[in-house]
Amino acid sequence: MAESNPTTSTPEQSSNSQTPASGKKVQSKEKAEKYFRVKFNAKSSASDEDQVTLGCNGVLLKIQREKEIILPERFLEVADHTISIQYRQMPGEKRKIAGKVQTFPYTRLGTSTKAEYLKMKKTGTQATKKSIELDD
Repeated sequence: MAESNPTTSTPEQSSNSQTPASGKKVQSKEKAEKYFRVKFNAKSSASDEDQVTLGCNGVLLKIQREKEIILPERFLEVADHTISIQYRQMPGEKRKIAGKVQTFPYTRLGTSTKAEYLKMKKTGTQATKKSIELDD
């Protein structure tokens, strides 16, 4: 009976693929991120911000309203979760919650790609830097 050396391994044992004993490959839990063309609605009141500001995982984006842009799905999820509570106050009654309104409503115009998003982001960042330099 031949003894096996524990320090040597076969290519199957040393590969980094996630293949359990059943022999079936396990799919990666990370899915490819989706990108969408969107347009944020105009301000609905004077107290609304001039631009939409969204942050996700330490990345902050300032977005112009009423202009078609491309965003990763994670930023749209942030926009979906930004809500403002609307109150109703009647004379002689306690203030009551009348409803909830999305703070940054937008229209989804279609799908896009990561390359288009990165190109648009780079162009926007350069334009922002130039405008800051002109203000100085």
